[in-house]
Amino acid sequence: MTKPTTYPYTAWVLQPSFKPKEVTFVNHEEGWSGEDYGCKSEGGSVYRRDAIHATKTAAITFGTAEVRRMQLAIDKKQESLNKKREALAKAAQ
Repeated sequence: MTKPTTYPYTAWVLQPSFKPKEVTFVNHEEGWSGEDYGCKSEGGSVYRRDAIHATKTAAITFGTAEVRRMQLAIDKKQESLNKKREALAKAAQ
């Protein structure tokens, strides 16, 4: 989402449980070297720019892609573990 020109504004974020939540943002936050980082919510939480979505649908689409990416990483790790298990079984014979 691009940086808004006025505050406060509302947008959508995903909670750690991946449940979409509408949040009101009150000001801009910069990173250590002055680069655009994100926004601070009314509750005081700071969200990275890439975690803020204009619509609930956009937040859900982003979350779905993240879950897919996580599953691919798990599948890759499982494949590696299976190869190690097979190597140990072969060595034990």
